[in-house]
Amino acid sequence: MNYSRLLTLFLLVSIGFYSCSDDEFYLPKPKSYFRIDLPAKKYELTNLDLPFQFEKPIFSIIQQRENRNQVNLVYPLHKATVHFTYFSLEERDIQPLLEDAYNYAYKHNLKASAIAANKFSSGEHSVHGLSYELKGNVASPLQFYVTDSTSHFLRGALYFEHSPNADSIGPVLDYIKTDIAHLYTSLRWQN
Repeated sequence: MNYSRLLTLFLLVSIGFYSCSDDEFYLPKPKSYFRIDLPAKKYELTNLDLPFQFEKPIFSIIQQRENRNQVNLVYPLHKATVHFTYFSLEERDIQPLLEDAYNYAYKHNLKASAIAANKFSSGEHSVHGLSYELKGNVASPLQFYVTDSTSHFLRGALYFEHSPNADSIGPVLDYIKTDIAHLYTSLRWQN
């Protein structure tokens, strides 16, 4: 066997290994998401055939559902819908409605990594409620109810029209959360 050839081959391979630095290796780019352009906030008053009204984003659409006491607030740009259901407390007791709101939110507990409950109240307009923000890849990342505790109860739930991915919907969810917070302050009960 020719030792000089073997030695030359060994030296070339050794030089090749030692001359490469870590900077020269290709690293794939991390997974990314499309940039989402969110429109500027601008609101208009709703004109519903229900005993409440609120200000909604101008680019959203109100859809009446089959049940007269149910409407949707649709965000066509973001493929999201807030489903509203209204109950008159003159016809029902409030306690089962509060329990239903809790149960609907905690039904997602298997998929949620956390659930944050936040109270809000506007005594001036008799608007009190609770919102549930569900973290993780859940079907409905935001649920809430508002009531005056004597006559009106309104429950809402946000759904997206695609499989849940908390990372990709994060900016849109934050954007819609501000609209829901605006709903709390602009909601007025009609008698």
